[in-house]
Amino acid sequence: MSADQQPKRNRRWLKRCALGCGGFLVLVVILIAAAFLFFRGSFADRFAANYERAKQEGKLSDAEEDVFYDLMVSIQRPETGMSASAYACVLLDRCLSAPDGASREKAVAAATDMRELLASNASPGIREVMGVMEKYPELSIRNWRAKRPPATAPQP
Repeated sequence: MSADQQPKRNRRWLKRCALGCGGFLVLVVILIAAAFLFFRGSFADRFAANYERAKQEGKLSDAEEDVFYDLMVSIQRPETGMSASAYACVLLDRCLSAPDGASREKAVAAATDMRELLASNASPGIREVMGVMEKYPELSIRNWRAKRPPATAPQP
């Protein structure tokens, strides 16, 4: 093998590797986009189904119906993100499965804040949604399952 054939072989291998890696990355991006669209749609559909069932069974008061109806309309908009849709589903579930009136009021208050966020910003990011979530730590899964108030943070 001559010295001038060696660099051509290395370049040929490098081109194949680059094409393979590029193709793999394109496939990964397509799969992530498809998963995002699938889950976002399923959250909105699940919320609508749960809302309609709760409304038919009379589990929501008139004020709660108004709040959650507005949330349902908001999360069905195409520009609403997956984090807002997922948190709206959690809030409806927390409201319907609240062990007492105080917990239910907290869930409705969080839903009201979420409704106001979606009214002012059609496509809130994860930070905005987390801002609403952080106002109501008692609705987190850990505190909800344990049915105890959250631990207070140590004061400096």
